[in-house]
Amino acid sequence: MIFHIGGGVIALLAGVWQLWTGLTRKQMRVHPVTGRIYTGGIVIRSIGAIMLSLTTGTFGPTFGVALFCLAVFWLVTTGLAIWFIKRKRVQLHQQWMTRSYILTFGFVNFRIITDYVPYESWWEISRMDISNATIWAVWVIPWIGYEIYLSMRQFNKSI
Repeated sequence: MIFHIGGGVIALLAGVWQLWTGLTRKQMRVHPVTGRIYTGGIVIRSIGAIMLSLTTGTFGPTFGVALFCLAVFWLVTTGLAIWFIKRKRVQLHQQWMTRSYILTFGFVNFRIITDYVPYESWWEISRMDISNATIWAVWVIPWIGYEIYLSMRQFNKSI
């Protein structure tokens, strides 16, 4: 659990810096260093998430599968971003890092929804059910939104 939380905090904080410096092209000398910190946070967080996914009993197997998929996608998206920047494909690097950060930010969305949305008073739904639905929604919905955004941007360039 400490790996998952600790790695998540590292990735979340380093990710904010990464997105700001990468998109504004400011402080680019520091960008590779904080990128390594972000990547380390992702690796630590993914290991923690995989361990949690295999041992979580609180919310059942649906939660475990979603957490496992999330950990794998963190590693894949971050790995692809690194692969693209090593080949000097900056735009693809930015897109894959954005995807990675969408996944990283998912745990913030998860906490907001499960801790602060009064779902029990709105519907008769258990904490386990809301957690099982939310763990998918917090990263799948933003990811789909980003893919739509990229497609629309590409479409507008082609007109």
